[in-house]
Amino acid sequence: MKYCNSLANYSRFKTREVKVGNIGIGGSNPIRIQSMTTTDTMDTFATVEESIRMIDAGCELVRITAPSKREALNLKNIKEGLAKRGYFTPIIADIHYTPNAAEIAATMTTAHPDYAKLAARIAVSNLHKNTKKIVFRNDVRFI
Repeated sequence: MKYCNSLANYSRFKTREVKVGNIGIGGSNPIRIQSMTTTDTMDTFATVEESIRMIDAGCELVRITAPSKREALNLKNIKEGLAKRGYFTPIIADIHYTPNAAEIAATMTTAHPDYAKLAARIAVSNLHKNTKKIVFRNDVRFI
């Protein structure tokens, strides 16, 4: 597969669409604007405030790091804080090294209708470095 179609002319590879909440990514959708918070994920208020500033600036997807189970569980509070303020932009849990946090975030994306707009970005290539075997339940879907 070539890295790009042309070095001189703009073009995009044909891809299929994936939905994150009500936002379409890929396919014929425009390139989406996203950013990642820099606050401590356990500081719910600061993370909600930073997320709102990003959304108001045009961010369509907000990534929040969840390096451990505690942070993954706190995503619920962050999402609720945003909803109470009238913000329903999709939140993406950014997880690299913790299978337990990945499972918590993924479960919240599918098991509860309130979390329909919480996606889990799980870097599987990094998860294998810290665990011998990763078991995901059948009811967990990854986006």
